[in-house]
This record gives sequence, C-alpha cells and structure tokens, in this order.
Amino acid sequence: EKGLPNPFLSMFTTATPRTMELAFSGDATDNGFLSRAMVFHEYETNPRPKQDWAGAPQIPMGLQMAIRSVRFDRDECPFGRVDSFDQKQVALKIDKDAQVFIDRAIDYFFDLAETQKESGLESLPRRGFDSVMKACIALAAESGTLTLPMARYAVKLVRSEMDKKIRRVNSTEG
Repeated sequence: EKGLPNPFLSMFTTATPRTMELAFSGDATDNGFLSRAMVFHEYETNPRPKQDWAGAPQIPMGLQMAIRSVRFDRDECPFGRVDSFDQKQVALKIDKDAQVFIDRAIDYFFDLAETQKESGLESLPRRGFDSVMKACIALAAESGTLTLPMARYAVKLVRSEMDKKIRRVNSTEG
C-alpha cells in the first residue's frame, strides 16, 4: 500500500548499433524505455588503444566482495549482498550553489519538454531531470556532497545525451 521502501533498478547493456536502432522510436520514447535510459554511443568502430594505459586500478576489497556476493542467494551469502536493503541509508548533502542550480535545472527540463510536445518527444526532456539526479548521485557518492561543478556536469551530460536521442528518434521515425 505504501509502495516500495527502496525502489531502485539499474541495468547496463552494450549492443551493436544495428540492434539498438529499434530502441530509437516514438513507441520506446512514449513507454519510457528510451526516456529513462542513458545511452552512450561509441562512434569510432575501430578505436586505437590508449598508449599510456597501465591497466585498471585495483578494486577495493569491499567492492570485490560485494560484486562476488551477487552470485549467491540472499540466504546463502556470507557477507552483505549488493542488493541488501539492510544497510543504513545516508542522505547526500547539496551545497547551496548546487541546490540553486538544480532548482533551475528542474524548470529548464520541463520547459524543454514543452518545446517537444509538437514532435511527441516531450517525455525525453521531461524525464531528463531524473537522469540528471542519477548522475548527480553517482558523482557525489564518494564525497557525500553534491557541488556546483558536479551538478553542471550532470546537466551537460544528460542534455548532450538527450539531444542525440531526439535526433536519432527523428531520423528513425523518418
């Protein structure tokens, strides 16, 4: 009756451009799939390896254990699972300048949605602010505080990604 106490679902996938083409449609926009997804496209089909890359950094032991825990059922797992709801929730702090910027960004995305009504793609910018908040949470997770540069980066990231989706939907829909 009260809904889910900790609603969260995250999925990550990779696909070839040909298989993703169907995702860029009006239907996928209307039903929320494309509107809620963040899609990053690698345009270079044959990228050169990074010359100075020395390998991935060592993953902290706690994170290694959490990743390994995904293989176990909840009752079998000898340590806390990634999806454990027993962990204490901690609210992120938002500094004053970031809060002012976030408040303006809410209006910006809703106003942008109004401009897309004629094309039927208003759900992309309307839900764009949700993606901004997800990016803000990821950026602020380590320090525990969202700063103005983090909030600006999140808005730029989502706006750029959203514009690409709108162009692809318009192209796919003809």
